Amino acid sequence: MTILTDGHEHESFPNITTMTDFGFDYRRRPGWEKCYLSGLVLLITMASGFPIFVNEKPVSTFIFLYTIAGLCYFKPDLRWAFRAIILFATLMLLQTFYYGGFYVKTAILQLMLFSTAAFSVALVGYSFIYIYIRIIYILAIIAIVLFVPILISPGFHDMLLSISPIVVEKIKSTDVWDATSRNILLLHFPPDFYEGLIRNSGPFWEPAAFGGNLMLAIMFNTLSSGKIINKMNTIFFIAVITTFSTTTYLALGVFISGYAIIRTQDKLMKGLIVLMMAMAMAGCLTQLDFLGKKIIAEFEEAEYAAFMEGGDTRVASAMLDLREISQSAWEVCFGMGTHPDVRVKTADKEVVRSNGITDLLVDFGLVFFLITFILLARTWLRLARMSRVETSLGVLAFITVILLSFSEIYFIYLLFKTLTLLGLLNYRLLKLQKFPSIRPTILSRERPDTKEVRPTLSIPGA
Repeated sequence: MTILTDGHEHESFPNITTMTDFGFDYRRRPGWEKCYLSGLVLLITMASGFPIFVNEKPVSTFIFLYTIAGLCYFKPDLRWAFRAIILFATLMLLQTFYYGGFYVKTAILQLMLFSTAAFSVALVGYSFIYIYIRIIYILAIIAIVLFVPILISPGFHDMLLSISPIVVEKIKSTDVWDATSRNILLLHFPPDFYEGLIRNSGPFWEPAAFGGNLMLAIMFNTLSSGKIINKMNTIFFIAVITTFSTTTYLALGVFISGYAIIRTQDKLMKGLIVLMMAMAMAGCLTQLDFLGKKIIAEFEEAEYAAFMEGGDTRVASAMLDLREISQSAWEVCFGMGTHPDVRVKTADKEVVRSNGITDLLVDFGLVFFLITFILLARTWLRLARMSRVETSLGVLAFITVILLSFSEIYFIYLLFKTLTLLGLLNYRLLKLQKFPSIRPTILSRERPDTKEVRPTLSIPGA
């Protein structure tokens, strides 16, 4: 039997549907190639969330050169990547002409980040899903093992700092106060770690960022396996609980509820699920201070946070972003750019933005904003199709990502740029095998009206 690459049913196996094994190509590669690809996905993850590496130009430059080395060896098809890069470069040129010479370095940095994401997709392809799930799985286990003892006995925090070979302290000074964060690489302690409820940030800059990455892993794993309950997701669920993140809890509730509704055939049961989840959500919002009161406070204090603290909440960020961009039709179309000097500042701190949706709109304009969301939706719909699960699960995952993005400015980071550009990979090229990282294999999936069948896989010439 030949490897099936088109993701459709075949007459030779009438009771079998095919799905893509995202890790097939990765597992069959030589050891050093596995190390390179794993290293690339790890670097993207670290540069998109680890405080030591986030927004560091030397790190971004190193990853760019790392992908260039990979291109020289793997020689993937880059025609689609160059077309995307040229379009983004055009946007950067427009922003540079609009703002003048001081914006040149910013435009070059943004173009380098975008090119890195495009080259990464060309190199790793859909194996990115397989590798990313396992990286977050390892990070989640480590975070749980290190955080739970701190939750039980806060003194364990001091012992960790004393025995860790890596301890990085960062002090952010303002006219009002100094905020100190500490990092031991695999676990981060933000300035407010001991203020109120102790929350797990994992290796990321804050609990919501850790929760966002965990949610991505949960959705990737659910779509690729066709099941929401499995060993890896169980670890992810436990890690999510330890974040005590409002947005992550809401996103997880939406995804689980949507999954249950999509997978349940009985209409009465669907209604009961909706009712139960609504009651559970209402109970959480009223009984848990870090959910209900926090959300109410965001709306009540939005005006003050917007104009006195530079937009230091999700709602306040959205208010300022929309007010800023509405001042010019040109900026609505092509964005205000990412240089801090083109954004509103306050007396005591630099520009603060935490709403990823409106931040993307302000940075790059409505045209790029719409293209980004079209490609992001295409990525999730394609993953659902390749995994042979309901298309509505892909829609659900896309909606969940949008919800997560209200909490963090994810789209400025390599991880989300890479995830978005996955939507440009041509599904038809699976047959042509022009992307070496796309080598699907057949997996059986039981249908409701048939028994599970597992045919033997043989590869001609093997």
